[in-house]
Amino acid sequence: MERKFTIITFGCRLNQYQSEKIRERLSACNLSFTENPEEAELIIVNGCVVTHRGERDTRKAINKYSKKGKKVIATGCYIKLPYVHPANNVIFKEFHEFSRDYVVKNTSLFQQKRHRTLVGIQEGCDFRCSYCIVPFTRGKARDRDPEEIMKEIKEYVKSGTREIVLTGTDIGSFGKTSTIKLHSFIRDIKEKFPKLLIRLSSILPPHVNKEIVSLFRENILMPHVHLPLQSGSDKVLRSMRRPYKLKTYLKAFWELYQSHPDMAIGTDIIVGFPTESETDFKETLKIVEELPFAYAHIFLYSKRPLTEAFRFKELPYNVIKERERKLIELINSKRKEFIRKFIGKSLTGIVEYNREVIKGTAANYIKFVSPASKNIKEGEIVKIMIKGEKDYKADAIILNTESQ
Repeated sequence: MERKFTIITFGCRLNQYQSEKIRERLSACNLSFTENPEEAELIIVNGCVVTHRGERDTRKAINKYSKKGKKVIATGCYIKLPYVHPANNVIFKEFHEFSRDYVVKNTSLFQQKRHRTLVGIQEGCDFRCSYCIVPFTRGKARDRDPEEIMKEIKEYVKSGTREIVLTGTDIGSFGKTSTIKLHSFIRDIKEKFPKLLIRLSSILPPHVNKEIVSLFRENILMPHVHLPLQSGSDKVLRSMRRPYKLKTYLKAFWELYQSHPDMAIGTDIIVGFPTESETDFKETLKIVEELPFAYAHIFLYSKRPLTEAFRFKELPYNVIKERERKLIELINSKRKEFIRKFIGKSLTGIVEYNREVIKGTAANYIKFVSPASKNIKEGEIVKIMIKGEKDYKADAIILNTESQ
């Protein structure tokens, strides 16, 4: 009888990457993946605790399926919390333990073809932001073995991957526990796989240096990066214990933005941090309005155990929600403005879906749609012309493909 499993993932790109690695391993051990948890015998819940909502949703998923008699394996940050413990039908398993417990023999881990894929290069963080629980659940910054990463990338390329997204908890710190710095390692990847597209997921301002900027200028990295801001107020940044001042952030932003004519920069912003006054919030609005962000992820402040900010008095919920509304309204206009900047211009992109319509991602992370075509294959690199913007996507026509 066919044994089926599913994976429910919450949280960051590192969790998404680790879920995909778990899926590869279990599939190579003759288990069959299904999107439907109801028909799965085994449920993997890869949990997140960065926010209260992430922890709540993780717990609900574990409880829901364990009560149904399913075998549930919980993994990710959630199992690191000191106050959570396995329940009936639930096993706590760290990511690396899947390799030990599901041994692959005479088959490939890389059976599923993916045109764009995440590659985790490090885990953990040595910074101690006052609100962040991640250092308590992910531990200190540590690199994956560069040779192991290269072998993984080689297998992805052989299976048809056209683009990789380098990810981790704090990837700018790569090089702390290995002998090669991030910029040199990226150059090595490009040298070994010259046709492979490489995208950097995110980086903190202190890690933006001339070597990193040069990677964008030389088209070694695709023109898109996530540069977390969190607040436009130096006072709030200090109480958050962020490892930079606003001046450092702005310097990093403009160096990155000016490194490539198509550059897209996204960011994270926390709304309603306990020390955020109305004046502080207006400073954040001002910065977001002034900087040409391509998009932003807005998070309501979430009180987390073990952190310094846990003891801070929280702001009224209605104040936080009103600030969130204003910021979302502003950032939505910025998203549209960024796409419209490229109307009439051509960009390269990768086709990820071609059925009733074509869907893809441009080099600078703009999502585009175009009429379906039998002459274009999924995974193909194309040149597009942007005609307009609709629902935060680019309406595009495909000018040519790599085979033309």
